[in-house]
Amino acid sequence: FAILFGLGSFIFYKNALEKNIHATNLTYRRYLFLLPIGIFHILFVWWGDILTLYSILGLLFVPFINKSLRFLAITSFILLIIFLFREIFFNILNEFGLFDTNA
Repeated sequence: FAILFGLGSFIFYKNALEKNIHATNLTYRRYLFLLPIGIFHILFVWWGDILTLYSILGLLFVPFINKSLRFLAITSFILLIIFLFREIFFNILNEFGLFDTNA
């Protein structure tokens, strides 16, 4: 689903650009429109609905659309290192009984 989300976002943005529509604003509006629908689904339909997560991730995704491949690769690497060290840090704390992952 993550690949479909990314591909769908790319196609939506590209089609808006081809029609000479302000694609960035349209993409933000798309995800802002999706957010209340996702919240409604979480509250009243099914708590495991992914629409809210997709809308939040989409809103975070928009500023990265026109960035260079080099910038995206460096940003991805930095985020990977941050999350890797975070995981190692909390595992060490858990080993010493300072952080309980089962709580």
